[in-house]
Amino acid sequence: MRQIYGLSQRELAKRVGLTNSTISMIERNAVSPSVASLKKILSGIPMTVTEFLPPILKPNGRWFIALMN
Repeated sequence: MRQIYGLSQRELAKRVGLTNSTISMIERNAVSPSVASLKKILSGIPMTVTEFLPPILKPNGRWFIALMN
């Protein structure tokens, strides 16, 4: 999403108050962001957590948001 919005890792990191290395490690799947960090990152795009995570239909027909890697 960062690249779709034309942002470098450094620019996004500066916008949201995280380090460039944190953004890089998250993108490389070296670390998983906390929910708070994910919300910060998405605020710099801008996008909500709900918009970012895909909805999944459970067998009982109810929708939920999955936090998965």
